[in-house]
Amino acid sequence: MADNQIESISWTPKQIKFQAWLIKDEYDRIPATQKEFAKILGVTEETLSRWKKRPGWNDAIAKKTWEYVGSEFPQIINALIRGAKKENIEHIRTILELLNYLKPESKNGYGDINIFIAESHNYLDPTETAPGTGQNGARVIEVQRSELR
Repeated sequence: MADNQIESISWTPKQIKFQAWLIKDEYDRIPATQKEFAKILGVTEETLSRWKKRPGWNDAIAKKTWEYVGSEFPQIINALIRGAKKENIEHIRTILELLNYLKPESKNGYGDINIFIAESHNYLDPTETAPGTGQNGARVIEVQRSELR
């Protein structure tokens, strides 16, 4: 359904509240169940189920979800960066995908990238640097790309 068609559908205030509740993570929903939410709205659980079957409902939910994700995007990116700095390989891969350094649709999954994490070493001489480590033995992450976008 086109955006202009979605916006032409008129939702009641209760339906809009239900849509906002639905897009939340199930662990963040208050109340936790659809049955309890129906009571708060003063409708039956069956009414909520009927609303979810209305034409345009899923499109409206998708649009609201994208709006929510857009508002949370800076926090999501910052969480990815924090994870990547802690050497979480999935976070590193996701960031590389976002930067177009990695093809997520690669026939070999993530076979087009190798991520090497060199372990740090404690050297008696703090000026000595081992291969694959940074100054004072700090870990170095090396990314090799074999297929660019």
